[in-house]
Parts: sequence; structure tokens; C-alpha cells
Amino acid sequence: TPCEENESNNGDTGDQTISKTKVDPQVAKAIFEETMEMIDEDDEDGFVVAVICGENAKDCSSLEVVSSGKSSSVVSHVLPLLSCPGLASDDSSTTPSLKKMKECENELLTTILGFTTVGKKIRAIVIDPDATYSFVRTAYKTLRAKKSLLFGEKLYAMSVLSATEDDAWRRNLIQRFRLDVMEGWKPEFITQVLFRDDDNTTEMALSHTGDEFFVRELVGAMERIEERTGLTSEVRDISGDRHDYDPEWTALHFRAGHYDQVDNWQQYQSQQPVGYQTIFQLEPKTKTTSLALSEDILSNAITQALTRSGLSLSSEEPPHVGTDQGDGCVIMVSFVGGNCVILWDGRIHIDISLFTFAEDRELHEEVESRFVIRVPTTTDDNDDNEMIVALRDVQPRGYGGVVNFLSDLVGPDDGSRVRPIWAAKDGDIKYDEDGTVMVDVLPPPSVEDVEAED
Repeated sequence: TPCEENESNNGDTGDQTISKTKVDPQVAKAIFEETMEMIDEDDEDGFVVAVICGENAKDCSSLEVVSSGKSSSVVSHVLPLLSCPGLASDDSSTTPSLKKMKECENELLTTILGFTTVGKKIRAIVIDPDATYSFVRTAYKTLRAKKSLLFGEKLYAMSVLSATEDDAWRRNLIQRFRLDVMEGWKPEFITQVLFRDDDNTTEMALSHTGDEFFVRELVGAMERIEERTGLTSEVRDISGDRHDYDPEWTALHFRAGHYDQVDNWQQYQSQQPVGYQTIFQLEPKTKTTSLALSEDILSNAITQALTRSGLSLSSEEPPHVGTDQGDGCVIMVSFVGGNCVILWDGRIHIDISLFTFAEDRELHEEVESRFVIRVPTTTDDNDDNEMIVALRDVQPRGYGGVVNFLSDLVGPDDGSRVRPIWAAKDGDIKYDEDGTVMVDVLPPPSVEDVEAED
């Protein structure tokens, strides 16, 4: 990212400078002042603000706002970080040397360490719109290196920028403060807010820790900024987290008996599964536009697949092929114990619906595999291809609101209904040695029994 250090090239990164589109000073002032109202400081004497400026303090509008503007009443100390000579140029063709950047870091460190004598932590960092990339990067590295000395776990970092690609590094810098300096401080938030009129867009990048009411305070600040500037605000992005540790918290455990299961039990008992259906969707493995298929090929393939799987076709209802609706065809085949419907789109897609009264998954899979091997795997261009099952969906068929397969409802021995765990009484639940829940096959309770358990 633009704010990370890269010393292997002797600092030759190119100086990303301020945007050619200047930020309106009055808009920036309103944003700085109203958002700093969000800072909740425990110290009645006010808090400390570090302002990253250009080379000349007189040209640092943010410094003036913090020192003498609306915010000055809540600010006890201001730490101006002025750019070093050679790092304040707006000329992108000049690149500061590594030596100059190191010298600047040392100067900044001296300034910062001298400030620590006031005995207060820095509560807010403001990046002036005229501060250049090279100096802000250097200041960021210095502050990060001494974060345990300079900051508590409450920190506000903000930059006002023009919403252009030239100024994107400022937004990235605020993100770096969040990730590298504020790491582990909770709760923490970061937001990107745009302020617009018909001609210009100004952006605010803000990261804040230590305020659980951040979102509420942000909404209030945006309303005040809109009222002062006449601009329209838009929250482009906001993210963060809140983890409140409660040492006395204990988990609550809810048993099935805590819930009203009467309706559930009635629906469970009303289910009458009478059949088993599988939907197959077949498509060529290699993408193509068409396959060498026809109604006769598909009709022969499904009848062979069914008979080879041990199913007897109905003598009273021969296979029916319908071709009068759109491209492709519909093939319907009846057999003893079920039926099968095939839908071909005339090109490369085949749907198969296979229904049997017997719940036999292996039988359905056998019909599927026998059908696939009988479908031509060549395209109209005689290229080799292969049909694969793109989707398989199995479901019970029946009445009484059926959603369970018959094998889910009856016990393995005598075929009586199994009482599910959610409807079992405490004494009915048993556990295997490995912790697996086992439920005996029980006679179904009456509605009165279930209501009594509740």
C-alpha cells in the first residue's frame, strides 16, 4: 500500500502529492470541527491533537482550526508536525532520498519525545489537506514506532481529501493507522463519507477507537456539517466491530421441551410418504452447442436403462414421445412400480424425473448410469464429449405435508414410527459411548401428552 515503507530502493518511490483539485477550506473546516465534537474525552482539561502539516505552519489550515476554531475549547495541547525541508514539495518529479527521510524521522522523533513531557497521550491525529505524501508517510512511520508511548487505546485519525485518485493515498493512510496503530483496540470503526454539491465532492476518511456510540455520533456530525455547508452527505463505507466482555455471562441452554412442539408433532405424524423421486440434469462435460441426439435415441436409451435395471415396462402404456411443443421432445415411460419422464431441449440439456413407489436409491442411480452410457457422446462435428450429471435432487413424494423419507420415519425393526429427538422426553434419550444420541422406537404421543410436557 502507498503508506508502507520500502527502503530497498533507497526511497525512490516517487512523491505522490496533493491533488490538483483543492479541498474547499471552509468545507474542510466544518468537517474537522464537527467530527472532532465526536471525541469523548474523560480529561476535563481537554485532549491532545497531533496535526500533520506542510512545511509552513501559517499555511496549515487544519492547525488553525484545531488551535483557534470551534474545537479549541476541548483541545488542551496541539502537536504540530511540520514537514522537513525537501519533503514538502508538491512537485511529483522530485523524490526525496532515503538519507533525507531518515533525517526527517530523527527530527520528528525529537519533536515528539519533547512533547511527551506534558504527560498526556495523543487522542487525535489530523492530516492537513496540504500535507504531502512523502512527509505524511514519514510521520506515520515515526508515530507507529512509538505508539505505546504516544497513544492510549482511544484514538481518532482523520483526513479530508478531494474524491480523486490523486488523493486516494490519504484514505489508505487512515486505513494503515487503523490496522497498524489501533490494532487490538476495541471497539474500532472506520468510515468513508462523501460531501457533495453540483460541482465538487469532498471526502472524509475517519478511523476511531474507544467509542461504542460511534455510529450515532457520526450521524449527528454529518447532520451538522450538512447544515453548515449546504452539502449532501453519503456514507460510502463504514465497518468496525464491538466486542463487550462480560465476565459474569453464562450460556443459556434450551431443551426441546421449552418449545411448543404440538403443531410440529401433528405435521410429523401426518406425513405419509408413498414414493421416491429423483431429478437428474444431464449436460455435456465439454461446452458445446449441440449433441448428436434424437427422439428415437433418447427413447431407446431410457427403455434400455429401465429394463436393464430390472424394471418391467407397462404393457398397457407404451412409451409416449411428444414433439409438438418447442424444440426437442418429452418422453414418458411407465413401468411396474413407477414412471419416468425425460425432457430434452433439442440441443444439449436433458432433464430426467424418475419416480418409484419403492424407496431405493441404488436403483435410481443404476438407471441414471445405464442411461448416460447409452447417450451419444459426440457432437454434430463428431468431436468426442461426455454426458455428466450436473444436478441430482432426491425428494419424498406423498401426502400429509410430507417432507421426510419413509426411512427417516420408521424404526429399523418393526416399522413403527420413530419419535424424533425434539419430541422425546428426557428419559427417552440415550447416548452411545462416543456421545451419539440414540432414541428408542416409541409409540407416538397424543397431542395431550405433548401439551402436558410443555
